[in-house]
Amino acid sequence: MLLMNKFWIVLKHTFTTKAMSKTFIVTTLLTSLLVFVVFNLPGIISYFDNDQDEVTQIGVVATDNDFYNEMVNKTETFGFTNLELKSFVDEGAALSEVQNGNIFGFLVVSSTQDGHLLATFKGSNINDNNVLNKLGQVLNQIQFRLQANYLGLAEQEAAQLFANVNIDTELVVNQDVEQKESKSQEEIVQSTVLVYVLLFAIYFGVLMYGNMVATEVAKEKSTRVMEILISSVNPIAQMFGKILGIALLGLTQTVFFFLVGYLSMKFGNKTLDLGDMVIDFATIPISTIFYAISFYLLGYLLYSTIAAMLGSLISRIEDLQQTLTPLNLIIVAAFMIAMFGLSAPDAPFIIVTSYIPIFTPMIMFLRVGITSPALWEILIAYGLLILSIIGLAILAAKVYRGGVLMYGKGFSIKNLKKAITFHDEA
Repeated sequence: MLLMNKFWIVLKHTFTTKAMSKTFIVTTLLTSLLVFVVFNLPGIISYFDNDQDEVTQIGVVATDNDFYNEMVNKTETFGFTNLELKSFVDEGAALSEVQNGNIFGFLVVSSTQDGHLLATFKGSNINDNNVLNKLGQVLNQIQFRLQANYLGLAEQEAAQLFANVNIDTELVVNQDVEQKESKSQEEIVQSTVLVYVLLFAIYFGVLMYGNMVATEVAKEKSTRVMEILISSVNPIAQMFGKILGIALLGLTQTVFFFLVGYLSMKFGNKTLDLGDMVIDFATIPISTIFYAISFYLLGYLLYSTIAAMLGSLISRIEDLQQTLTPLNLIIVAAFMIAMFGLSAPDAPFIIVTSYIPIFTPMIMFLRVGITSPALWEILIAYGLLILSIIGLAILAAKVYRGGVLMYGKGFSIKNLKKAITFHDEA
């Protein structure tokens, strides 16, 4: 009972100390602002880009007046209402207008016998890709017509040459193999985008909060505060109090970020336009959210337990990053494998690594988010991950209670073995 009381004291102290720090508050506010900006980026761009409503005047120097008229028609067809074209008979007159600031620039256009266009844009600002892209779309359409005429094809006939092939899909059931639920192409694309975003959240969350645990332990040990704490609080209560205290801190921060994102979607931009498909963030499956949270928490517990164990073995805060580098590289490797798996989620390599506990939080989440693995596969992954966390917690407890009282040059396998037996020998 006394041990549990001290555990809760450590947990509360760890949480409140970190939550009230200026670094945590500033980081939370800045990240929340970033989340708000990401979800409302189209609206923010349109709000600040006031010049989009202003009409940009572009001169056109062409030998054929019909060509100028066709450019005007195509501009209206594309809906470029903020682009106004003016015809000039020669470059000198157009150049004078640019120099006087009356027009933005002018386009010199000519055509070859085989229907190709030669175009040169001259203006006071040649880096405005918005204007150049619009002019390019107009000229491409005109060149398409000219080449169709040169080849003796009607415009509709020429358009058929560029028609896309639509491939329909049909699932064939193999009676000898357990059939998995299949997702449509639209569901796969939407799931891929959502998994991509959540993988980043898991990656940065696990990396940041896991390192925070190790930093907290190493800082107390390097300042000799640990020697005072160890006399009044059981090392095991200390370790798990810090781990779960920072876990609660991470959950609080993550819930705040998701709340900002949810409100941004509710009152702002709810969709992501991908051209042929629109991703609606308001329709995120509950199962995807559940898997994201559960794998996030389990991944954090796995990595933070290792981080706390490693942090207890070093005597100087300067040695922390070097000690944590192998663990951080493993997290980076898991993330890179997950990025590869986005395009091949059913690859044997992805399936195998999804059962390796140190990779499971990201790789298995990738699989359940994009594909539909059998329930027993998910349960096995959860089971192996939980057993690994329990096993590491037992090992970390033995290392921690000896490691926090050891002072040496840094982390080594020899120190790891010594820490396990140090407490019993003391």
